[in-house]
Amino acid sequence: MFTPHLYPGKSQLYISTGIKYVRDSLEGFCLIDTILCLQCDRAIGKIFFQRWIYKEQANDLTWTLQCYDNEKLILSKKIAYSKFKLPKIEIWLINKNLLLPGEY
Repeated sequence: MFTPHLYPGKSQLYISTGIKYVRDSLEGFCLIDTILCLQCDRAIGKIFFQRWIYKEQANDLTWTLQCYDNEKLILSKKIAYSKFKLPKIEIWLINKNLLLPGEY
């Protein structure tokens, strides 16, 4: 089951039960909002299957958000601060539906 995730002025994405848990229970709102906002970038928004990796950097406690088109890196963005409760997560976006790999 997918639930709409809205951000003002942006097209909505649909999130799976697992992503809803990540968003609501693991401080993942900013992560999901960032992925949604980055869909406006033409290089990213046109990709049917996107693989997102969000991970904490051990050396300076910043975070890195990366988007892949299959194995090709499309975007790497450094995030200065996050309250996210896991050290790393992988999220798939398939045709405007966000899900965890285990939910596919």
